[in-house]
Amino acid sequence: VKTDVDALINFSHILTNVNDGKAVDELELSLLQATEGSKKKESDVSTTALSKVYQLTGFSDPIYAEAYINVNQYDIVLDVLVVNQTPDTLQNLTLELATLGDLKLVDKPSPITLAGNDFCNTKAEVKDA
Repeated sequence: VKTDVDALINFSHILTNVNDGKAVDELELSLLQATEGSKKKESDVSTTALSKVYQLTGFSDPIYAEAYINVNQYDIVLDVLVVNQTPDTLQNLTLELATLGDLKLVDKPSPITLAGNDFCNTKAEVKDA
């Protein structure tokens, strides 16, 4: 039997049966998933977790902060990530939040101490009055 040098070789030990009884090449399948991504449903951008993250400061600021917003009826919880981008230890670092309209800050985040190039998470709760 003569075959071309560039002909593909199918290895039966990497073929698996899928629900419909067809043999599928796992190597080919994983290669397709890596290059094209998985075939998941496209979800609405407003419902994804990343759409609830808001950047509070600039990336080049000495203190970087971003907030993940979780809304439950009249309660709003801000989970704030604070990153010290300096080599210095910062003491009594406070997060000041201001609200507008009928929103009230329930508990003010307590002061924190951050070592150089360290981070921490803090929570703040806001309610609709």
